[in-house]
Amino acid sequence: MSKIINCTEHPVFIVPKLFEPNTAGTLLFVACPDKLPSLAVLNQINSICEKAKLELEVLFVTANKDQIISKEVIEFLETHLSNINFSIQKVINNSVCKGMQHYLKKNCPGINYCLNETAA
Repeated sequence: MSKIINCTEHPVFIVPKLFEPNTAGTLLFVACPDKLPSLAVLNQINSICEKAKLELEVLFVTANKDQIISKEVIEFLETHLSNINFSIQKVINNSVCKGMQHYLKKNCPGINYCLNETAA
């Protein structure tokens, strides 16, 4: 999975076999700390969260504790995700895939949906 996440030029959706849109849950969006996410992807996230009544967690995986999340990225997310409830999280790991997996295991056992745009 890490090869797909690190090499893809398109967003990656990870969803369960069965999707029940009326079930409360959370969508996890893994974003780059220094690159603006695609507006088309954010529009899809808004649509998915509104229709399925999901909350959003935006996760940034950074290589070290000193790497910052761009202010421009944060402001862009706040502007384009203003219609949904979302929070911003950060985890430190050299591998996006391992950082995401560690975060999910430790913090979000109930998250059912995941979207990654690290290379998009």
